[in-house]
Amino acid sequence: MTDSPLYFKYHEIRNRTLALINFLQDEDCCVQSMEETSPVKWHLGHIAWFFETFVLQHYEKPYKPFHEHFAPMFSSYDKAGKTHPDPKRGLFTRPALGEIRKYCQNVDARMGGVLVLAEQDEMLRMLIVLGMHHEQQHQELILTDIKHLFSQNPLYPSYRSFSPDSPSCPGANLPLLEWHQFTGGLVEIGFEGEGFSYDNESPRHKQFIQPYSLATRLVTNGEYLQFIEAGGYENPVLWLSEGLDWVKSNKRYHPLYWRADKNEW
Repeated sequence: MTDSPLYFKYHEIRNRTLALINFLQDEDCCVQSMEETSPVKWHLGHIAWFFETFVLQHYEKPYKPFHEHFAPMFSSYDKAGKTHPDPKRGLFTRPALGEIRKYCQNVDARMGGVLVLAEQDEMLRMLIVLGMHHEQQHQELILTDIKHLFSQNPLYPSYRSFSPDSPSCPGANLPLLEWHQFTGGLVEIGFEGEGFSYDNESPRHKQFIQPYSLATRLVTNGEYLQFIEAGGYENPVLWLSEGLDWVKSNKRYHPLYWRADKNEW
């Protein structure tokens, strides 16, 4: 069983999810900072719910849910089967984060037996692969939601601290930024080939795009600060009309998570 690539990938992704949470305190995982976000512990329960609902419920014999009330609590669907954000997820003080961790451990153990069957069942394999990609989406959401949550805290806590001199510090030892020019024109976009893709990534189709440039690396905060200080937020030449309208109507002069303190950012 442990020689299965699917087994290793499943646990690799799950370990990544748990590693993201290990930087947090239990209290960090319970709060919902706005309606569009979810508490970290809800994300964790939802990930387990997906595999229990869409995989174990159909392939585990006999099947018994971990907790009868977890399905409606961690589902992302309403009673009519439509997806919905739930602004009340932050009110779920119970179950505790420790109980949700046990839920994940329980689902992981039960998935071990089902993963064996996936080697001979293509539909089962597709469901598990979908679940793994779904979990990776929630890894992104965990970071997005905790970033917004921390921004509401007067202590301005850091998710993870780096020494500016550390080689692992984001932005350390970056190469010189250069630009690649592209002519644009009629191009093909969309997924094509083997492997996993979501339905909204296909079919492959033609799209006309204007000439454009792409940098050879990501922009740094220091380079973006130069853009702000040069009046980039007030220069209409640098914005599409819809973006400029949004900036003006919302009175934005810097990114959401930037704060000025004694003339420094």
